[in-house]
Amino acid sequence: MKRFSILSFLFALCLAAAVVTLWCVLQRGERFSLAHLSDGLMVAAAVDILYSFEFLHTFLGFNASNAGSPLNAYRRVRGDMTYSGRADRLIIPEYLIIGILAGAVGALLLLMR
Repeated sequence: MKRFSILSFLFALCLAAAVVTLWCVLQRGERFSLAHLSDGLMVAAAVDILYSFEFLHTFLGFNASNAGSPLNAYRRVRGDMTYSGRADRLIIPEYLIIGILAGAVGALLLLMR
């Protein structure tokens, strides 16, 4: 099992912030209102929680390596799927923690509306 990585935690935080910002920018009217922020946090929570499943990374990388595009860098993943066939861990805890925090803050803002 891998150790907790602060760099991965910061990337998960940046991913959530980018999703919330994109969600608010795409809205009409008051872009950064409380309602749009809570909705953006819920979407960011869903994205981060889905991104936390390690098998999705391995499976999607395996499919990208089978596509044969010269622009991808998934040759190592293809070898890993062929020989070992499984991921190191079930979830990536950094992304799961940020997803749960974003969902909790989004639910709190939703209740404050």
